[in-house]
Amino acid sequence: MINVLENPIFVVAEKLRQIEIEISQLRGAFNLFALIEREDSLGNWDLVNSADWIGNNQKQLIDMIAFRISTKLDNNEKLMLSRILILPSNDKFVQSLNLIGVEHGSARITNCTFNGILVREALLITSKQSQKKAEKANERQKK
Repeated sequence: MINVLENPIFVVAEKLRQIEIEISQLRGAFNLFALIEREDSLGNWDLVNSADWIGNNQKQLIDMIAFRISTKLDNNEKLMLSRILILPSNDKFVQSLNLIGVEHGSARITNCTFNGILVREALLITSKQSQKKAEKANERQKK
């Protein structure tokens, strides 16, 4: 659980954690669901998402997330979010964040570089290896 008393973005992260749980129960697990504050966007957070099931349904997922954000976050909280990004599971940025495992929880990272992107702060709600990639790794181990 995220400590919401420290910083207003933690309140947003907790609300987004609930949204992530709702959507994952409806559609399937996320590989990445995270708030990212890039070094060049102080105070503006990107909501970065990745899942094997997204495929060509990026707009549908963005609409689903945006609708839930509009109903659960107040206006000041919404202003903290700059954009919703959907990235493929094989994206190098996603894969580097997936090395930190968390599901429906929270992990906080500060002042790091992931695949050449300077991240001032990241709040990982879910970050785990792609199910497809995990299955391939298990097959290799069995051989």
